[in-house]
Amino acid sequence: MNKFRIFLFYSGLVDIKAREGHDAVEGVSMEFLFYGEHGEQVEPVVSADGVSGTRRGKSFLKADKVHKVSYVPGIYDGTFEMTVGSDGKPVLKLTDVDFVAPALISMKDSPDAGNPKGGK
Repeated sequence: MNKFRIFLFYSGLVDIKAREGHDAVEGVSMEFLFYGEHGEQVEPVVSADGVSGTRRGKSFLKADKVHKVSYVPGIYDGTFEMTVGSDGKPVLKLTDVDFVAPALISMKDSPDAGNPKGGK
């Protein structure tokens, strides 16, 4: 198992009832960015090869993990395991989260950065 710090920006409970030909699905859908120990993974990046920024991660956890999500957006320590995706390629799958701290989304160098109420 691997641990990585993540910035969790979406968490939603999924409860789809079983129907003919399909099993019931129950769990927690999560979307996140790899954060790094001190946010270094989300620093601005512009690359000469035309790829810039960072892609979001998306995972589906068991429903019993919903109580572990106490604040969104937030910084969490994520536990990951290596699995094989449907395309046969290795995939890091999020299996658990532990809350570290609340997070705030704001414009960089904005006079209101850090003000939870936004504008003046």
